[in-house]
Amino acid sequence: AVIAVIRLAQPLQQSKCFSDKDLLGLLLNCFVEEPVSFINFDEYESDSKLSFKQTAVVTRNIRDTDQKCLVLREESRARLISVHLQGLDSNQEVKIHLSMYKSRSISRQPIALGIAGTNYYLSVSGDASKPILQLEKVQSPDDLRYISSEDMVRFIFYKSGQDTSSRFESAVFPEWFIGTSQRTEEEVQMVCRRQDMFTTFMMI
Repeated sequence: AVIAVIRLAQPLQQSKCFSDKDLLGLLLNCFVEEPVSFINFDEYESDSKLSFKQTAVVTRNIRDTDQKCLVLREESRARLISVHLQGLDSNQEVKIHLSMYKSRSISRQPIALGIAGTNYYLSVSGDASKPILQLEKVQSPDDLRYISSEDMVRFIFYKSGQDTSSRFESAVFPEWFIGTSQRTEEEVQMVCRRQDMFTTFMMI
C-alpha cells in the first residue's frame, strides 16, 4: 500500500510556457512512497471462535438420505442409532433440538444437537485420528446457552447446506462429520469424507 505525502516543492523558474513535462516533474517531486501497516483481523478471529452465544432453538426430525431415522437406545449406555422404521415403530424416532448460535458466516451455522425430552447432547471426544461421537448428559440445556471455554466446544457442530441436505461438521475436529452406516441398527458416528457413509441429512 502507498500513502502519498506532499513535499514542499522548490519554486519553479519563471517560464513563458508551462509544458506537460514541467507538470510531470512537479508531480514526481510532490509524492513519495511510504509503507503503511495494516491490522490483520485474522489474529483476532481466534479468540471469537471460542465464544458461542445461543440465539434460537428449533426442533426437527433428522433422517439420512437413506431415509433412516434416529433412535435412542439406553441399554448399557446411551446411544443414537439409525434405523429404518415403519408403522407403529415410527414413534421410536427421536426429535432433535438444534440450538443455534450467533455466527458471522453465511455458509456455516454453529449448532448444538440435543435429544428432545432428555438432557442428552451430542459431543465429540478423542483425537484427530478417530474422533468419537457420544451422547453426553448435561445438568441443564441452559448450560449450553453460552459457550466460552475451549472444553465446551466439543458440543458444537457446523451445519452447512439447506434443510433438505444438511451436513454437521465437528467444530473441534475439522473435516469430520456426523454420519450413518449403510446398514440399519448401527450407531451414529463421526466419519471423514473418505469413508463410505451417509453424511447428508434431511431436517423434517
